[in-house]
Parts: sequence; C-alpha cells; structure tokens
Amino acid sequence: MKEPGLSHWLAPNTEATNSSGFSALPAGMRVFQGVFAGIQNDGTFWSRSIWNLEPAPFDGFNCIGTYYDDEFIAPNGFDEQTGISVRCVKD
Repeated sequence: MKEPGLSHWLAPNTEATNSSGFSALPAGMRVFQGVFAGIQNDGTFWSRSIWNLEPAPFDGFNCIGTYYDDEFIAPNGFDEQTGISVRCVKD
C-alpha cells in the first residue's frame, strides 16, 4: 500500500512494497485547530463509510492509515473537521 523508499517517508518505511499499486504517501493531517502534523510519518485516508469494531471507544472508524514504522493498514476514527487525504477509486 505504501510508496517504497525514503523520498517521502521517514525511515525505516517498513514493508513498503506497493504491491497493491496504491502508492500511499505520508501527507499527515490537519487537525481542527489548523495545525499540521504527521507529514512523512503517516498517510491517512477517509473511508467511504463508517464501520464499527467492538469494543469501539467511539461511534465508529471512518478512515484508514498507514505508518512509516508499520506494515499494516489500521482503522482510525477522526472528527470530520480533521483534514486527511482522499483517494478516489473508480468501482
């Protein structure tokens, strides 16, 4: 899921093979106070729908993220005022 190499990601960019062809980049996010964070550290993308995992500490997960030091895609939950990446995919 992640772009391989260290051109955009922090080291070690664990297991970045881009075998899916998605090429996720670490754009970080903009929190509602207007502060930017996570550039080169994480790539988080809005999901098309909200889903719940039990036990959930809040109403549901509405995005997925990938991180420089992890090979997995993780569900996340952010307030809709948080600015994160969008990837449009044709069905």
